[in-house]
Amino acid sequence: MLSSHPSHPGVLKGMFSMRLNPELRELYLFSLLFSFAYALILIFEPVFFYKEGFSLSFISLYYALHYTLYIFLLPLGGKFAARFGFERSISVSLPFFVAYFLVLASVPYDHRLIWLAIPLLTLHKIFYWPAFHANFAKLGESSNRGTELSWMRVLQYGVGVLGPLFGGIVAAKFGFSTLFVITSGLILLSSVPLLKTRERYRPTFFGYSDPWKIIKARAYRNMTKAMAGMGENYIDMVFWPIFLFTVLGSTERLGVLSTMTIAIMTVMSFLIGEMSDRWPRSSVIRLHVPFMILGYGFRMFVATPVSAFLTDTLGRMAFAGVNLPMVHKLYAQANTTSIVRYMVAFEMVLSIAKAATGFILALVFLFTLPYTGFVIAFALAGLFALWYLYL
Repeated sequence: MLSSHPSHPGVLKGMFSMRLNPELRELYLFSLLFSFAYALILIFEPVFFYKEGFSLSFISLYYALHYTLYIFLLPLGGKFAARFGFERSISVSLPFFVAYFLVLASVPYDHRLIWLAIPLLTLHKIFYWPAFHANFAKLGESSNRGTELSWMRVLQYGVGVLGPLFGGIVAAKFGFSTLFVITSGLILLSSVPLLKTRERYRPTFFGYSDPWKIIKARAYRNMTKAMAGMGENYIDMVFWPIFLFTVLGSTERLGVLSTMTIAIMTVMSFLIGEMSDRWPRSSVIRLHVPFMILGYGFRMFVATPVSAFLTDTLGRMAFAGVNLPMVHKLYAQANTTSIVRYMVAFEMVLSIAKAATGFILALVFLFTLPYTGFVIAFALAGLFALWYLYL
């Protein structure tokens, strides 16, 4: 066990000498492969819709409808994970993700296929995210969770550093359809580590209304309030890449910029994960929220590659400083109750926030000029970030 005192001589050694059980080791290896596949398209998916001629209002509506469907189907995914196990649930999610990207690859030939993409993405996520979070919360060591999370992020972001660069080049040279097909193949490959050993799991009962009870419970009220801030994450993942693309002018440049800023965030994630084991998590979050808000203020004025790089770097560093201790705290809280129910509730609340933000911005972009809509979106993101202070 690591000392909570930062000057303890075993601290540095503990950062690099984690003992991982076989199941946690498999989860790390899966995350390494899956994260590289996901990094190929993460920032390019909304850009793809934009380049295909979908309006900013429709793009926001697309994600809002997805998150709305996700809210109501999430308890069914939780019921599956509780009955059949976390690793099996993650494995079941992957074919839906492959089908999703194959459908996106076909969208340039028929835009009506966009409506098939929504349920496929939703089915992937209801089986994947609650099971992934619950599995990590279950397998992790509470006294060393910050270190484990920091290593997980180092693996996810580290292996994904070259993802945007490679994805941007493929999209520019061969088109998004080719990129989506490559991503599908890598996602299938990532499932191999999960099939290596049989998961030891005891089935538990899961009622459809159980997550709603957690959401309404007084004990978890701060979690519910803090997750309202995830409207900020929606804006960062959907509209910031599109805005950067309009400034930089190509997917290649967007990929290069993202590769550089993700590399910086990878280092920050490791340091902040360690900080979360030694400092109060709420203090770490409060330290970084002002920088997140400041970053959104700067985004409105980005007009050159240099300003884009500096602003994106600030945003990613602030995200690491808020998200890592937040997840650390949520995982710890999950272990005080039913892990699956808590993780489903956590996903439902953040989805409610993202769906509401999506519908609001669909109206904003419908009635304003694009730049005005971006300014409003970034201002809203800065306001949403204040909700993170509840954790």
